Amino acid sequence: MALLATTGGETVAVETPATDDGPARRVEYRFFPLGDGALGAIGRIGRATARGIAASPGGGAGDRAAMPEVDPATGLWTRERLLDALAAEWCRAEQREEPLSCLVIRVDGLERVGREEGSDVAEALLKAAAGRIKTLLREHDAVGRYGDDRFLVIAHRCEESGARQLGGRIARE
Repeated sequence: MALLATTGGETVAVETPATDDGPARRVEYRFFPLGDGALGAIGRIGRATARGIAASPGGGAGDRAAMPEVDPATGLWTRERLLDALAAEWCRAEQREEPLSCLVIRVDGLERVGREEGSDVAEALLKAAAGRIKTLLREHDAVGRYGDDRFLVIAHRCEESGARQLGGRIARE
């Protein structure tokens, strides 16, 4: 996989510990616009250092086990669960030499709706958006809540052109 040169955008690094399946890895991914407010991501995988993993926020495995995996407002995976899945899927895609795409979907105007209509209406809108996004994905893709008004979609075996099409379908809905 190649890291695409982009102008601006958020770069995020996720580190995973060594397992029976392979060494510790560091996944860096950069987001880029797909159009209509959707974003995609391309990443680069490298070996993580034990020092980098030990310094990761959140402490040890016991602390992670106590964290919820499902967001109560949307019924989707939490950001933490989603990033864990992304790191694992990215390693799997690298090993199998398969494409993997990520999209960050933002619900435009959610903050304004919350201010003007109330938090119950904003939460209902967020839940409806989550359900709609989920219906547009393939069975083996994943989606979770990435931020207050954002979702992250992990699209397995999906090239950039497929990610752009998926982003367009989600934006139109």
